[in-house]
Amino acid sequence: MNRIKQEDNLIVKSYLLILNTYWGQHYSVALEIFSDHKIFGSGIKSFRFLCNEYDKEYQKYYGSRCSTHPHNLVFEILSETGIFGFIFLILLI
Repeated sequence: MNRIKQEDNLIVKSYLLILNTYWGQHYSVALEIFSDHKIFGSGIKSFRFLCNEYDKEYQKYYGSRCSTHPHNLVFEILSETGIFGFIFLILLI
């Protein structure tokens, strides 16, 4: 039982460590965009324009959460093409 709690704690610490980097902030913006546009996504190459709407002043990395892409292929496909584009890519592979 104690080992399970330690492993869970390690997973949470790893997640927070990644999230508190600039790349982690790109990932979180991509997931926020995906949560608003789940089925068909926000459109190809739209991350660079939409990320400004998700960059809040109270956040730790304000002004640096935006980029031309989220630096992760899976998050980019999910945010820009949604579930439909992601399933299409998986079927294509």
